[in-house]
Amino acid sequence: MTMQQKTAPGSSVTSYTRDQVKPLEELGSGVRAHVELAFSPGPQRGRIIIGWLYDPGANKTRLAALGAKGRGESVAIPLRDGEDGVRIVTTARPDVSAAMGAAETSTHQHGFVILLPGRLEQYSLAVLLDEQAGTLGFTLETRPAELANGLRACWPHAGASVRGMCLGADAALLALIDQFQLAQFDELYPSMTRFLRDPRRAFAAMDQAFCLGDAGLVIFGWHFEPAATLASISVHGPAGLSCDVSDALYALQRRDVLEQLHQRYPDVGEMRGFFGFVPLATFPGDARALCLRFADEQEVWLKLPTDEPHRSGLALVREILESIPSPEKLRHQLHTIYERGLGAAIEATARADRGTPPVPVCQQFGTPPANPTVSVIVPLYGRYDFLRHQLVHFADDPDFVAVDLIYVVDDPAITLAALDTAVAYHELLGTAFRLVHYGRNLGFAGANNVGVSLARADTVLLLNSDVIPRARGWLGALQRALDELPGAGAVGPLLQYCDDSIQHAGMCPQRDPFVPGFLLNVHPGKGQMWNGGEEPAQQELLTAACLMLRKADYLDCGGLDEGYLVGDFEDSDLCLALRQRARTLWLVPRARLWHLERQSQNANASAGFRQLLTLFNGWRYQGRIRAGIIANPETDGTADAHRDL
Repeated sequence: MTMQQKTAPGSSVTSYTRDQVKPLEELGSGVRAHVELAFSPGPQRGRIIIGWLYDPGANKTRLAALGAKGRGESVAIPLRDGEDGVRIVTTARPDVSAAMGAAETSTHQHGFVILLPGRLEQYSLAVLLDEQAGTLGFTLETRPAELANGLRACWPHAGASVRGMCLGADAALLALIDQFQLAQFDELYPSMTRFLRDPRRAFAAMDQAFCLGDAGLVIFGWHFEPAATLASISVHGPAGLSCDVSDALYALQRRDVLEQLHQRYPDVGEMRGFFGFVPLATFPGDARALCLRFADEQEVWLKLPTDEPHRSGLALVREILESIPSPEKLRHQLHTIYERGLGAAIEATARADRGTPPVPVCQQFGTPPANPTVSVIVPLYGRYDFLRHQLVHFADDPDFVAVDLIYVVDDPAITLAALDTAVAYHELLGTAFRLVHYGRNLGFAGANNVGVSLARADTVLLLNSDVIPRARGWLGALQRALDELPGAGAVGPLLQYCDDSIQHAGMCPQRDPFVPGFLLNVHPGKGQMWNGGEEPAQQELLTAACLMLRKADYLDCGGLDEGYLVGDFEDSDLCLALRQRARTLWLVPRARLWHLERQSQNANASAGFRQLLTLFNGWRYQGRIRAGIIANPETDGTADAHRDL
């Protein structure tokens, strides 16, 4: 049969009388043809027609669209691939050759797939033979699920799939076939469930689907195929939305699945759970489904629970991290899990929660210094009562006469209590300071960035609310060190516990074999007594629990990176940004303060969640190092003699 002869569009349109148009089997020519499937996805959306044509005379026949002309006449438009929106693909049909008693050769491509444009969908299909037109009858199918079944059932000799049969065609044809196949989603979705129990195919369940808006979605679930070979896994939505996640899912331990199935299926194993980050934009309530496709091309579908209410920001991050089963047993895989999408999902969640910049509300207590030498920034979160302990010490220190003291309330729940405390202790002590609030929780980095943006001095000191001075003079010692030490970019004091043991005397990077893959920070000498004297010592890293630097350097480095959550690695990130700019970091032991360590944070955070959050921050930190955004502390050669403490 001739299907790809090229002529000018419309140049071969032929009229036929009623006597010239008959059912093909009545023409007596030996030509045989059959339409196995005709499908329409909807009005003006075209048709897909699958069938075969056998022509014993070879090249004497042509397929055509046949329509009524009027007065008993018909008009036939020959179908040629690539003309007027028509697409045709041919394939060998050994079953047809065998049935007709003909040997199959490369020229006997009996099978066809025709894609008709919408303007021809009212036409029927005919075979043109000499001066006659033989009509082909068919029933038009409109149910998408029947298309999927028909594509497989009608082409048992074409290989694995009709799509595979069409691999020689161009991308437009393949995309259209995919579109037709995916159209079944709209019909199947209302009847889908989150659970599957089919011993012939699979046992599976979708536990969680966290919608991240434009960033995509995070899914948790499990599956086990006792008697079928899984070929692919994909996520789908309406209008042909799809994303192959076969290689994106990460196996997780599911002891509960093992206990449920192992008696009947001893080889089930416990690694049947999965986590996946799907970069398919999804908002709450969007229709999404997981498709398990098997080697025999059968499919099962599971509805994703996108309509379940979830929180946003850090609360959503908590929900995602707490969905990881038995994280304590995954310590050796956690870095890989973050690399395989969990890190990107959390980062996208945090980024979406930042919203518009905050609008700070400042309340001044007392008369501010005319020309402050340093601005001290103290974030308040959870524990507002530390404010009074610090103010008592600051009021008795002459160095604070020229200090621009700024308390930043980063917890809306304590705003009123913090204001009341500020009023009471200003009246009692007379220390001048500002209290800043903005009705949101920005995190440690965001709170400090707001404070620095309001700072009036050229030098800033970042200070935790749970860091308490031991004696006067510490602030002046830090200021002199920043001014006098060679290349100083930042300086920090010796921080001690109440028993005078070391809490912080500089930090350094370290790999932990118990959580491989992460670059973490350690405090050398922590818990030991200090015996390092009072001379300044250059460090690899310093903590932002008490850190002094020039405001210009802080801003040049971009401030504290707000991509870190709660309070980890922002300070070491800033230190590495300073080192990348050839600045040095110094510990100044002459300045000593007590640090209660993390008492200013929420004591109710679960250990598992807090550890996973710290490791996320560590994963992000290492990614910025690899990208060259900040210096690499393992390769830039900074002296590390302080590790011998």
